[in-house]
Amino acid sequence: WDGWISDSKCGVKGANAAHAQCAKKCIAGGEKAVLVTDTDQKVIAIENPAAVAGHEGQHVKVTGTMTDGALHVDTVTPLT
Repeated sequence: WDGWISDSKCGVKGANAAHAQCAKKCIAGGEKAVLVTDTDQKVIAIENPAAVAGHEGQHVKVTGTMTDGALHVDTVTPLT
């Protein structure tokens, strides 16, 4: 999936580069990391948030598997 690493509080509103600092702050403050997909702006919960640590607020390509509506992230690659 291609999309933005956002936070559960802002969701789709956080799917842009201008939101990066807010996403980092919210996730550090306890909000859950989520992926907002490029294709349909769907907000997907991330099962293993440690896998996206350091990518908060970034546009990324994520590989992994969906389990019970949450994404288990295997790899994260920044997109430019």
